[in-house]
Amino acid sequence: MRITVSTLGTMGDVLPLARLVRALVERGHAVTVHAWAMYRDQLAPPGVELVEAGGGVTDADLATATTEALRAIHPVAQIRRFVRLFHTDALASAIATARRALAGADLAVINVIDHVAQAASDELRVPWVGWHARPLASPDASAGEDALLAEVDAELTAAVAQVTARAPRPIRVFRQGSAVLDLVAASPAVLASAPSVAPHTVITGHWLGPPNRVPLDAEIARFLSARPGPAVFVTFGTIPDEVGRLQLAIEACRRIGVRVVAQGRAPAAGGGDDVLVVARRLDYASVLPAFAGMLHHGGAGTTHEACRAGTPQLCIPHFGDQYFWAREISRRGLGPPALPHVQLALPPLVDRLRALVTTPAYRERSAQLASTVAAEDGVPIAVAAIEALAPDPDRSA
Repeated sequence: MRITVSTLGTMGDVLPLARLVRALVERGHAVTVHAWAMYRDQLAPPGVELVEAGGGVTDADLATATTEALRAIHPVAQIRRFVRLFHTDALASAIATARRALAGADLAVINVIDHVAQAASDELRVPWVGWHARPLASPDASAGEDALLAEVDAELTAAVAQVTARAPRPIRVFRQGSAVLDLVAASPAVLASAPSVAPHTVITGHWLGPPNRVPLDAEIARFLSARPGPAVFVTFGTIPDEVGRLQLAIEACRRIGVRVVAQGRAPAAGGGDDVLVVARRLDYASVLPAFAGMLHHGGAGTTHEACRAGTPQLCIPHFGDQYFWAREISRRGLGPPALPHVQLALPPLVDRLRALVTTPAYRERSAQLASTVAAEDGVPIAVAAIEALAPDPDRSA
């Protein structure tokens, strides 16, 4: 098949789809990618054409929009800021590049947040598969969310209608389902209960890359072996630290007497033999098993990495599907209740971190789950589901 893969968003959106792109190429499909140019190295291996998504969004643009969304606090205001960045700031250009990437495609795979590519696919009558980091609720389970976002939905639908030749279906911002197939890159084992999902949804298992099985990072190993006792690993991905969040986490760990390895930039007062800050990318599969717990933002990829490692988790969600995964972790008994970033303060953070490292049930349940999650690989399941949609057997390779 001739398949177009389109995505916007952060590295958490890009890395799973990069695995899908490589798998589709290995199966002999002709793949075109539609994405921002800054993701060329991840998404466009040899033999794959990258059509740069309109708008020319850069790392700096994404960081600015994320910072402004964090300051907005209310979820609708946050979503509006990302809608501007992803869509309306350069809507005509974005539609034009999406059309070019989709021209001649038999099928598209499109990130749930990429409404421009969804609209262009509908306009060109290219069937598209939705990619999701969490299960979409079935229509009867989404009434509250629909009411909250009704105005944003209507605004984006109207804006897209002005630049497309075919009136778009009503857009459900960041939760639009496909008419043919929705792929959820998540582990069924991590979900606290069977979700009430939309029709033709396949929960494939996670899309993490295979663990590298490399030795524990040497600097971290030296730090942990310098003295006995538990340590907590802290990361918030690429989310800007607007409120001194990392320093607060360090102080909370000091209050309960545990050491910290933090992935990020060193805070002004973060030094000491109980704190190690590393700015480089780490292999979570080798790092996380060495820790008594992990404090993170609740991103889908990070959540599944911790589950695969068997490490108890505490989430500080900021926006989007982070709130979903933060709730699932608590409901699944893999860590304490989440602490949303708008409620972040030292006393509740101290209490939750203490529970994270001293509650045996969290460690036991995390360890029990780890082998199940480690055995998963959702990408081959996704590829099989996509290939089942081949319009003609003679065109499936």
